[in-house]
Amino acid sequence: MIIFGFRKTKNARIDPSKIKSLNRIAFEDSSTQALIVVKDGKLIHEKYADGFDKTSLALVVHG
Repeated sequence: MIIFGFRKTKNARIDPSKIKSLNRIAFEDSSTQALIVVKDGKLIHEKYADGFDKTSLALVVHG
């Protein structure tokens, strides 16, 4: 398991509207289980589809 520190979006210098757009785009696809955003080794955002949470096992695809 990988453990990340957590940083609020405003402290990570990320435009909150970009996170909102990522959420919309990621969850348009019904096969998306979770969206995790890491910047500079810090977890800055996480969102889960209905029925999933941080304890759920999932296929991880990154880019």
